Amino acid sequence: MKLVKQTVGIFLMTSLAFTGFEGCKKGENDPGLSLKSRKGRLAGEWKLVKAEENWTQTGATAQTKTFDGTNWTANGTKDNTAYTKRVTFEKDGTFKMEETWAAITTTATGVWFFSGKNKEAELKNKEAVIVSVSSVTHAGGTETYTGVTADDMWMLDKLSGKELIVVEEGTEVDSPTGGTATTTTWKNTYTYEQN
Repeated sequence: MKLVKQTVGIFLMTSLAFTGFEGCKKGENDPGLSLKSRKGRLAGEWKLVKAEENWTQTGATAQTKTFDGTNWTANGTKDNTAYTKRVTFEKDGTFKMEETWAAITTTATGVWFFSGKNKEAELKNKEAVIVSVSSVTHAGGTETYTGVTADDMWMLDKLSGKELIVVEEGTEVDSPTGGTATTTTWKNTYTYEQN
């Protein structure tokens, strides 16, 4: 009888443990099991290693841009100007983003936080990261901002210990009074690796 109770106890503890781990999966391609919290997986320095941007608009030629970790290619034409983007998310809720294009670096700093659950937006709790910029430094000087605003939202398709995939997609319809409506759609996918 003692052996049966121990077996049932171990089974229940294991079942509860795995149920708790499943709660870590928020993004479509998140790992099913992680020993780190979502915040723990996001914290650290991330480097952009691959990207694809697709854009279409009524009456215009579709645009596609890809990034191979070093250079961008737009509609089949490679730009040989070196580009890098690094983002560091700190556990204290601050971030730093550095973009370098043609040896010119732009640095943005500010705060970040996870989005909450939103049924209308079909967002799970902590499925997206909201970024609020407080300063931008570039060749022309420094701009500073006060207050917390949602300057950017990163939809986390995948957040593992070493890979972060962000997806942006949407549709905009511009309907001018007395004119023809223009529809613009986009889907962008950015893949980062943790350093």
